[in-house]
Amino acid sequence: MQQTNPFTSVQRFIDRLPIPTFGRYTPIIGLVGLIGATLMGSLLASVLLRAALQTSLTQDTASASMTTPHPDFAAPMILSDAEDAQVTILLLGADTRPAETGYRMPTDTIMLLNIDTEKQRAGILSIPRDLYVDIPGHGLDRINTAYVKGGGPAMMETIEHNIGVQVDRYVLAQFEAFTTIVDEVGGIDIYVPHTIDDPTFPAECYSRDDCGFDPLYLEAGQHHFDGQTALCYARTRHGDNDYERARRQQAVIMAVRQRVLSFDMLPRLVAKAPTLYNTLSQSISTDMSLEEIIELAQAASNLPDDSIRSDVIDADAVSPYVAPSGASVLMPNHDRIKELVETVFWLEE
Repeated sequence: MQQTNPFTSVQRFIDRLPIPTFGRYTPIIGLVGLIGATLMGSLLASVLLRAALQTSLTQDTASASMTTPHPDFAAPMILSDAEDAQVTILLLGADTRPAETGYRMPTDTIMLLNIDTEKQRAGILSIPRDLYVDIPGHGLDRINTAYVKGGGPAMMETIEHNIGVQVDRYVLAQFEAFTTIVDEVGGIDIYVPHTIDDPTFPAECYSRDDCGFDPLYLEAGQHHFDGQTALCYARTRHGDNDYERARRQQAVIMAVRQRVLSFDMLPRLVAKAPTLYNTLSQSISTDMSLEEIIELAQAASNLPDDSIRSDVIDADAVSPYVAPSGASVLMPNHDRIKELVETVFWLEE
């Protein structure tokens, strides 16, 4: 059943999209190739499986408090629904262990994807998990706790208030599903610019209390990664920092895009839908309908590589700060963040 769309900007965006002229689910490849990797790899599997089974994605029904936000953290509005040819999707990743089901975990991967259908271009901006923000209705805290406090709506409202970008939809994916889908597409090709030596990379475990170490060592150069190694590459940070980890995740995004768009993988994935569905059906939370995902995929599938920009809110846009709680956090520089948003989302013209 077609769902009512409460976001007028998304509806205007969808109204502009061309109607697909080929197989109903083929456009999904383009969207996942663009925004795949740690977050969207599992979304691909979920969409394919549920499409094959004629089901719909699970929606998060949590709602955020409407308490007036903290004015000192209010960012100038940079991108709103006035740009009706654009849509912005919040991509979230949560590292949930088997013993941690049934409640929300912090979202340590946070990205904004903006697609402009009129000008055929897109941008991806990564946001550090330790950014100190006002979570409307919940007070000041790290941005990665917003989802814990109020689900997708709270996270979307937090982005709008503190970053100045209106978010139209969100998708959250657990990291564990990523390994399955990368293996299903035959792995990805990645160039590692610097040798990674992380002796304290966390081992797979049932809960954080019983985790040990599984040292990760990757030499600089060209690699072909299976799902587990690709996930390790996207998650490691002890050899550098969260900013470089975000850049690695963006590199994985482009590698998945290249892999998926280079091969006709959809028939094989659909054929294995029942098995994959059993594995991944609980790994996705989103307020997007299947119809919206297919339409957005159609818009994203034809984007040329040079029309996709990406960047990270890094040390140039934040300042180290010790919160009253004693936590080490990152204070946002709104002027610099505004410059990044305008550049990555092609608004500087």
